[in-house]
Amino acid sequence: MEKSSSKNNQQKRFILTFIVLGAAAVVVIIIGLTLWMSAGARSATDKAVDQVSRFYMRELADRRSQAVSGMINQRLAEMRRALKLITPEDLSSQETLRAAIGRVEALYGLDLYALADEDNVVYTDLSTYMGGSRYGFLSQDPMDDPVISTVSLYGVKKQVCLAIPVRDLRFMGKNLKACFVEIDVGDFVNTLAFDAEESESFFCLYYRNGENLTQLDFGSIRANENLLRVMQEKLPEAEWRQLEENFQQGLAGSAEFSSSGSRELLYYAPIPDTSWMITVMIPESLIHDQIRGFSDETLTRSTVQIAVTCIVLLLYFGTVILMLRKAAGAVLEEERQNARDFSRKAEE
Repeated sequence: MEKSSSKNNQQKRFILTFIVLGAAAVVVIIIGLTLWMSAGARSATDKAVDQVSRFYMRELADRRSQAVSGMINQRLAEMRRALKLITPEDLSSQETLRAAIGRVEALYGLDLYALADEDNVVYTDLSTYMGGSRYGFLSQDPMDDPVISTVSLYGVKKQVCLAIPVRDLRFMGKNLKACFVEIDVGDFVNTLAFDAEESESFFCLYYRNGENLTQLDFGSIRANENLLRVMQEKLPEAEWRQLEENFQQGLAGSAEFSSSGSRELLYYAPIPDTSWMITVMIPESLIHDQIRGFSDETLTRSTVQIAVTCIVLLLYFGTVILMLRKAAGAVLEEERQNARDFSRKAEE
Protein backbone atom coordinates (compact mmCIF):
# COMPACT_ATOMS: atom_id res chain seq x y z
CA MET A 1 0.00 0.00 0.00
CA GLU A 2 2.78 2.42 0.90
CA LYS A 3 4.62 1.67 -2.35
CA SER A 4 1.45 2.35 -4.39
CA SER A 5 0.86 5.64 -2.58
CA SER A 6 4.49 6.75 -3.13
CA LYS A 7 4.24 5.88 -6.83
CA ASN A 8 1.02 7.87 -7.19
CA ASN A 9 2.60 10.86 -5.47
CA GLN A 10 5.55 10.77 -7.86
CA GLN A 11 3.20 10.67 -10.85
CA LYS A 12 1.25 13.63 -9.50
CA ARG A 13 4.40 15.67 -8.91
CA PHE A 14 5.59 14.85 -12.44
CA ILE A 15 2.28 15.98 -13.95
CA LEU A 16 2.30 19.21 -11.93
CA THR A 17 5.92 19.92 -12.86
CA PHE A 18 5.17 19.26 -16.53
CA ILE A 19 2.20 21.61 -16.48
CA VAL A 20 4.16 24.39 -14.73
CA LEU A 21 7.11 24.11 -17.09
CA GLY A 22 4.78 23.99 -20.10
CA ALA A 23 2.96 27.11 -18.97
CA ALA A 24 6.25 28.93 -18.40
CA ALA A 25 7.51 27.86 -21.84
CA VAL A 26 4.34 29.11 -23.55
CA VAL A 27 4.57 32.49 -21.78
CA VAL A 28 8.27 32.84 -22.61
CA ILE A 29 7.64 31.99 -26.27
CA ILE A 30 4.80 34.52 -26.50
CA ILE A 31 6.87 37.26 -24.86
CA GLY A 32 9.88 36.47 -27.08
CA LEU A 33 7.74 36.56 -30.23
CA THR A 34 6.26 39.85 -29.07
CA LEU A 35 9.68 41.45 -28.64
CA TRP A 36 10.90 40.06 -31.97
CA MET A 37 7.79 41.31 -33.78
CA SER A 38 8.11 44.73 -32.13
CA ALA A 39 11.73 45.09 -33.25
CA GLY A 40 10.80 43.95 -36.75
CA ALA A 41 7.87 46.35 -36.88
CA ARG A 42 10.06 49.31 -35.87
CA SER A 43 12.66 48.38 -38.47
CA ALA A 44 9.95 48.06 -41.12
CA THR A 45 8.52 51.40 -40.00
CA ASP A 46 11.89 53.12 -40.43
CA LYS A 47 12.23 51.65 -43.93
CA ALA A 48 8.69 52.72 -44.77
CA VAL A 49 9.41 56.24 -43.51
CA ASP A 50 12.47 56.45 -45.76
CA GLN A 51 10.56 55.25 -48.82
CA VAL A 52 7.49 57.41 -48.14
CA SER A 53 9.66 60.48 -47.47
CA ARG A 54 11.50 60.12 -50.77
CA PHE A 55 8.27 59.51 -52.67
CA TYR A 56 6.60 62.48 -50.95
CA MET A 57 9.49 64.82 -51.73
CA ARG A 58 9.76 63.59 -55.31
CA GLU A 59 6.06 64.29 -55.84
CA LEU A 60 6.39 67.76 -54.30
CA ALA A 61 9.40 68.57 -56.48
CA ASP A 62 7.69 67.26 -59.62
CA ARG A 63 4.60 69.35 -58.93
CA ARG A 64 6.66 72.51 -58.37
CA SER A 65 8.83 71.74 -61.39
CA GLN A 66 5.75 71.35 -63.57
CA ALA A 67 4.32 74.59 -62.18
CA VAL A 68 7.49 76.57 -62.97
CA SER A 69 7.86 74.92 -66.37
CA GLY A 70 4.20 75.58 -67.12
CA MET A 71 4.61 79.25 -66.22
CA ILE A 72 7.60 79.55 -68.57
CA ASN A 73 5.82 77.78 -71.42
CA GLN A 74 2.77 79.98 -70.93
CA ARG A 75 4.90 83.11 -71.22
CA LEU A 76 6.66 81.78 -74.32
CA ALA A 77 3.29 81.07 -75.94
CA GLU A 78 2.11 84.59 -75.09
CA MET A 79 5.26 86.05 -76.65
CA ARG A 80 4.64 84.15 -79.88
CA ARG A 81 1.05 85.36 -80.00
CA ALA A 82 2.17 88.90 -79.27
CA LEU A 83 4.54 88.83 -82.26
CA LYS A 84 1.60 88.05 -84.51
CA LEU A 85 -0.14 91.20 -83.23
CA ILE A 86 2.60 93.48 -84.59
CA THR A 87 1.56 94.85 -87.97
CA PRO A 88 3.59 96.63 -90.67
CA GLU A 89 2.03 99.89 -89.49
CA ASP A 90 3.46 99.28 -86.00
CA LEU A 91 6.94 99.02 -87.55
CA SER A 92 6.67 102.29 -89.43
CA SER A 93 8.29 104.46 -86.71
CA GLN A 94 9.68 104.54 -83.18
CA GLU A 95 6.42 105.97 -81.85
CA THR A 96 4.17 103.31 -83.40
CA LEU A 97 6.49 100.49 -82.26
CA ARG A 98 6.57 101.77 -78.68
CA ALA A 99 2.81 102.06 -78.67
CA ALA A 100 2.49 98.48 -79.93
CA ILE A 101 4.90 97.20 -77.27
CA GLY A 102 2.95 99.07 -74.58
CA ARG A 103 -0.29 97.40 -75.73
CA VAL A 104 1.33 93.97 -75.50
CA GLU A 105 2.62 94.62 -71.98
CA ALA A 106 -0.82 95.76 -70.85
CA LEU A 107 -2.56 92.83 -72.58
CA TYR A 108 -0.39 90.12 -70.97
CA GLY A 109 0.56 91.91 -67.74
CA LEU A 110 4.29 92.00 -68.47
CA ASP A 111 6.88 94.11 -66.69
CA LEU A 112 8.99 94.32 -69.82
CA TYR A 113 8.41 93.28 -73.41
CA ALA A 114 11.14 94.18 -75.88
CA LEU A 115 12.45 93.59 -79.40
CA ALA A 116 16.10 93.47 -80.51
CA ASP A 117 17.51 93.91 -83.99
CA GLU A 118 20.55 92.41 -85.70
CA ASP A 119 22.82 95.10 -84.21
CA ASN A 120 21.68 94.26 -80.65
CA VAL A 121 19.67 97.46 -80.35
CA VAL A 122 16.82 96.90 -77.89
CA TYR A 123 13.43 98.59 -78.32
CA THR A 124 10.99 98.91 -75.40
CA ASP A 125 7.87 100.98 -74.86
CA LEU A 126 9.91 103.72 -73.15
CA SER A 127 13.46 103.64 -74.50
CA THR A 128 16.00 102.37 -77.01
CA TYR A 129 19.43 101.12 -75.92
CA MET A 130 22.28 98.73 -76.75
CA GLY A 131 21.67 95.38 -75.07
CA GLY A 132 24.66 93.29 -76.11
CA SER A 133 26.47 93.60 -72.78
CA ARG A 134 23.39 92.88 -70.68
CA TYR A 135 21.67 90.08 -72.60
CA GLY A 136 23.96 87.17 -73.40
CA PHE A 137 21.49 85.55 -75.81
CA LEU A 138 21.94 88.47 -78.25
CA SER A 139 25.42 87.13 -79.03
CA GLN A 140 23.91 83.98 -80.53
CA ASP A 141 23.93 84.20 -84.31
CA PRO A 142 21.72 82.77 -85.53
CA MET A 143 19.29 82.42 -82.63
CA ASP A 144 17.22 79.31 -83.37
CA ASP A 145 15.63 78.26 -80.06
CA PRO A 146 14.10 79.95 -77.02
CA VAL A 147 16.63 81.03 -74.39
CA ILE A 148 15.96 81.19 -70.65
CA SER A 149 18.43 83.22 -68.60
CA THR A 150 18.60 85.67 -65.71
CA VAL A 151 19.65 89.29 -65.51
CA SER A 152 20.34 91.52 -62.50
CA LEU A 153 18.56 94.77 -61.84
CA TYR A 154 20.38 97.40 -59.80
CA GLY A 155 23.13 94.88 -59.07
CA VAL A 156 21.06 92.68 -56.70
CA LYS A 157 17.49 92.05 -57.79
CA LYS A 158 17.22 89.28 -60.37
CA GLN A 159 14.85 88.98 -63.31
CA VAL A 160 14.17 85.92 -65.43
CA CYS A 161 14.62 86.69 -69.11
CA LEU A 162 12.73 84.65 -71.74
CA ALA A 163 13.78 85.19 -75.35
CA ILE A 164 12.53 83.73 -78.65
CA PRO A 165 13.85 84.23 -82.20
CA VAL A 166 12.04 86.60 -84.58
CA ARG A 167 11.66 85.90 -88.28
CA ASP A 168 10.65 88.08 -91.23
CA LEU A 169 10.24 91.38 -89.37
CA ARG A 170 12.23 94.49 -90.24
CA PHE A 171 12.40 97.83 -88.49
CA MET A 172 14.19 100.94 -89.74
CA GLY A 173 15.98 98.89 -92.40
CA LYS A 174 17.27 96.20 -89.99
CA ASN A 175 16.10 92.68 -89.29
CA LEU A 176 14.58 92.03 -85.87
CA LYS A 177 16.16 88.90 -84.49
CA ALA A 178 14.79 88.45 -80.95
CA CYS A 179 11.82 89.15 -78.76
CA PHE A 180 12.16 88.88 -74.99
CA VAL A 181 10.37 89.52 -71.70
CA GLU A 182 11.57 89.91 -68.12
CA ILE A 183 9.73 88.26 -65.25
CA ASP A 184 10.30 89.03 -61.58
CA VAL A 185 11.79 86.07 -59.69
CA GLY A 186 9.12 86.68 -57.05
CA ASP A 187 6.55 85.28 -59.48
CA PHE A 188 8.40 81.99 -59.49
CA VAL A 189 8.65 82.05 -55.69
CA ASN A 190 4.87 82.44 -55.48
CA THR A 191 4.51 79.50 -57.85
CA LEU A 192 6.65 77.34 -55.54
CA ALA A 193 4.56 78.21 -52.47
CA PHE A 194 1.08 77.58 -53.83
CA ASP A 195 0.24 74.96 -51.13
CA ALA A 196 -0.08 76.82 -47.85
CA GLU A 197 -0.75 73.72 -45.78
CA GLU A 198 2.76 72.39 -46.38
CA SER A 199 4.29 74.94 -44.05
CA GLU A 200 7.02 72.58 -42.85
CA SER A 201 8.31 72.05 -46.39
CA PHE A 202 10.84 74.42 -47.94
CA PHE A 203 11.31 75.08 -51.65
CA CYS A 204 13.92 77.00 -53.59
CA LEU A 205 15.45 77.43 -57.04
CA TYR A 206 19.20 77.13 -57.47
CA TYR A 207 21.58 77.43 -60.36
CA ARG A 208 23.56 74.30 -61.11
CA ASN A 209 26.61 75.87 -59.48
CA GLY A 210 24.70 76.02 -56.16
CA GLU A 211 23.89 79.75 -56.18
CA ASN A 212 20.45 80.80 -54.95
CA LEU A 213 18.23 82.09 -57.76
CA THR A 214 15.35 83.32 -55.59
CA GLN A 215 17.55 85.12 -53.03
CA LEU A 216 15.39 83.71 -50.23
CA ASP A 217 16.31 81.53 -47.25
CA PHE A 218 15.99 77.78 -47.81
CA GLY A 219 15.19 76.33 -44.40
CA SER A 220 18.35 76.65 -42.31
CA ILE A 221 20.41 77.68 -45.37
CA ARG A 222 20.72 81.44 -45.79
CA ALA A 223 19.88 83.12 -49.11
CA ASN A 224 23.45 84.27 -49.70
CA GLU A 225 24.96 80.83 -49.07
CA ASN A 226 25.97 78.45 -51.84
CA LEU A 227 24.02 75.22 -51.42
CA LEU A 228 26.88 73.01 -52.60
CA ARG A 229 29.36 74.62 -50.22
CA VAL A 230 26.96 74.27 -47.29
CA MET A 231 26.34 70.61 -48.12
CA GLN A 232 30.09 69.99 -48.35
CA GLU A 233 30.31 70.62 -44.61
CA LYS A 234 27.28 68.48 -43.77
CA LEU A 235 27.69 65.40 -45.99
CA PRO A 236 30.35 62.68 -46.21
CA GLU A 237 32.82 63.24 -49.04
CA ALA A 238 31.37 60.57 -51.35
CA GLU A 239 27.78 61.79 -50.93
CA TRP A 240 28.80 65.40 -51.49
CA ARG A 241 30.67 64.47 -54.68
CA GLN A 242 27.55 62.72 -55.93
CA LEU A 243 25.43 65.79 -55.07
CA GLU A 244 27.82 68.12 -56.90
CA GLU A 245 27.93 65.84 -59.95
CA ASN A 246 24.13 65.58 -60.08
CA PHE A 247 23.79 69.37 -59.92
CA GLN A 248 26.32 69.90 -62.69
CA GLN A 249 24.68 67.31 -64.94
CA GLY A 250 21.11 68.30 -64.07
CA LEU A 251 20.13 64.99 -62.46
CA ALA A 252 17.58 64.38 -59.73
CA GLY A 253 18.68 62.99 -56.37
CA SER A 254 18.39 63.22 -52.60
CA ALA A 255 20.51 63.60 -49.47
CA GLU A 256 20.15 63.47 -45.69
CA PHE A 257 22.00 65.72 -43.27
CA SER A 258 21.86 67.02 -39.70
CA SER A 259 20.98 70.61 -38.90
CA SER A 260 20.56 72.04 -35.38
CA GLY A 261 20.29 68.56 -33.91
CA SER A 262 17.58 67.31 -36.27
CA ARG A 263 17.69 65.26 -39.46
CA GLU A 264 16.76 67.02 -42.70
CA LEU A 265 15.83 65.41 -46.02
CA LEU A 266 16.84 67.18 -49.26
CA TYR A 267 15.53 66.34 -52.72
CA TYR A 268 16.48 68.13 -55.93
CA ALA A 269 15.45 67.87 -59.59
CA PRO A 270 16.10 69.85 -62.77
CA ILE A 271 13.60 72.31 -64.27
CA PRO A 272 13.13 71.30 -67.94
CA ASP A 273 14.76 73.58 -70.55
CA THR A 274 16.58 75.64 -67.90
CA SER A 275 19.85 75.53 -65.96
CA TRP A 276 17.92 75.59 -62.68
CA MET A 277 17.42 72.97 -60.00
CA ILE A 278 14.34 72.91 -57.82
CA THR A 279 15.07 71.83 -54.24
CA VAL A 280 12.75 70.54 -51.53
CA MET A 281 13.69 70.17 -47.86
CA ILE A 282 11.62 68.73 -45.02
CA PRO A 283 12.48 67.59 -41.48
CA GLU A 284 12.65 63.81 -41.20
CA SER A 285 10.23 63.95 -38.29
CA LEU A 286 7.48 65.42 -40.50
CA ILE A 287 6.63 61.99 -41.91
CA HIS A 288 8.42 59.83 -39.35
CA ASP A 289 6.29 61.00 -36.43
CA GLN A 290 3.06 60.43 -38.32
CA ILE A 291 3.91 56.91 -39.47
CA ARG A 292 5.56 56.03 -36.16
CA GLY A 293 2.38 57.16 -34.37
CA PHE A 294 0.29 54.66 -36.35
CA SER A 295 2.93 51.96 -35.83
CA ASP A 296 3.16 52.58 -32.09
CA GLU A 297 -0.61 52.48 -31.79
CA THR A 298 -0.71 49.12 -33.57
CA LEU A 299 2.12 47.75 -31.42
CA THR A 300 0.38 48.96 -28.27
CA ARG A 301 -2.81 47.13 -29.21
CA SER A 302 -0.82 44.00 -30.05
CA THR A 303 1.06 44.19 -26.74
CA VAL A 304 -2.18 44.56 -24.77
CA GLN A 305 -3.69 41.64 -26.65
CA ILE A 306 -0.66 39.42 -25.98
CA ALA A 307 -0.55 40.46 -22.31
CA VAL A 308 -4.20 39.54 -21.89
CA THR A 309 -3.51 36.21 -23.60
CA CYS A 310 -0.63 35.50 -21.20
CA ILE A 311 -2.78 36.36 -18.20
CA VAL A 312 -5.59 34.12 -19.41
CA LEU A 313 -3.11 31.27 -19.99
CA LEU A 314 -1.63 31.72 -16.52
CA LEU A 315 -5.10 31.70 -14.97
CA TYR A 316 -6.02 28.63 -16.98
CA PHE A 317 -2.90 26.69 -16.01
CA GLY A 318 -3.25 27.90 -12.41
CA THR A 319 -6.81 26.61 -12.32
CA VAL A 320 -5.73 23.28 -13.80
CA ILE A 321 -2.97 22.95 -11.19
CA LEU A 322 -5.36 23.76 -8.35
CA MET A 323 -7.89 21.24 -9.64
CA LEU A 324 -5.18 18.58 -9.95
CA ARG A 325 -3.93 19.31 -6.45
CA LYS A 326 -7.50 19.15 -5.12
CA ALA A 327 -8.13 15.89 -6.95
CA ALA A 328 -4.82 14.52 -5.69
CA GLY A 329 -5.76 15.52 -2.13
CA ALA A 330 -9.09 13.72 -2.46
CA VAL A 331 -7.40 10.58 -3.75
CA LEU A 332 -4.83 10.74 -0.96
CA GLU A 333 -7.53 11.13 1.66
CA GLU A 334 -9.42 8.22 0.16
CA GLU A 335 -6.29 6.06 0.32
CA ARG A 336 -5.72 7.06 3.95
CA GLN A 337 -9.30 6.14 4.79
CA ASN A 338 -8.90 2.79 3.08
CA ALA A 339 -5.71 2.22 5.04
CA ARG A 340 -7.46 2.99 8.31
CA ASP A 341 -10.35 0.66 7.41
CA PHE A 342 -7.90 -2.09 6.46
CA SER A 343 -5.97 -1.64 9.72
CA ARG A 344 -9.16 -1.74 11.76
CA LYS A 345 -10.35 -4.92 10.07
CA ALA A 346 -6.93 -6.49 10.61
CA GLU A 347 -7.13 -5.71 14.34
CA GLU A 348 -10.59 -7.20 14.52
